[in-house]
Amino acid sequence: MGKSREARKEVSRLRDLGSMVDLVDLSRHEGDLQFLLEGENCVAWSQAGQTWFVFIDAVDELAEGAAGFEGPLQDFIQAVIRTNGDLSKLRLRVLCRTAEWNSNLDEALGRAWSGSDRTTLQLAPLRQADVSIAAIASIQSTDQTQAFMAGVSSKAIEALASRPVLLRLLLDFYQDQGELPHRQRVEYHRKLTHLAA
Repeated sequence: MGKSREARKEVSRLRDLGSMVDLVDLSRHEGDLQFLLEGENCVAWSQAGQTWFVFIDAVDELAEGAAGFEGPLQDFIQAVIRTNGDLSKLRLRVLCRTAEWNSNLDEALGRAWSGSDRTTLQLAPLRQADVSIAAIASIQSTDQTQAFMAGVSSKAIEALASRPVLLRLLLDFYQDQGELPHRQRVEYHRKLTHLAA
């Protein structure tokens, strides 16, 4: 449903194909990527010229947000360059919420990969069909799922439901209360305060 889930699906697909893949959750590694340089995938990439896929997730979940990842990313890229591995066979994928991404991260990536060797992608908001699939998986009752979808429409909160994190909040609220919030601003603030605690 969101960037992390899509990344895990792609990692699984690549591993099924026998590719060398590392998935790093920065929220567990506090921004440190140096351990990747000691791994067998890095060795196979730098010495044997094999393609290496590196997914770096949760950049926006660091204590300082994406801005706190600028230094570690620059350090990692410089260390990767020093290995003399073929950068055209390194597939580095940095996952971050759009609102957190900044030009310094682009610049760090641009030092290693020129514009034609680098692509920036942005996940589109969830479609109504995606929201419905998530609701079915979460609520597991056809009648309740239909009521949830009708509530999203009648309250004109499709824009909120189109964002994976906010959809999760709406689904949780619906399952707890049996209805969607009457005043979205108040409930949104209450949930965000709860998440921040």
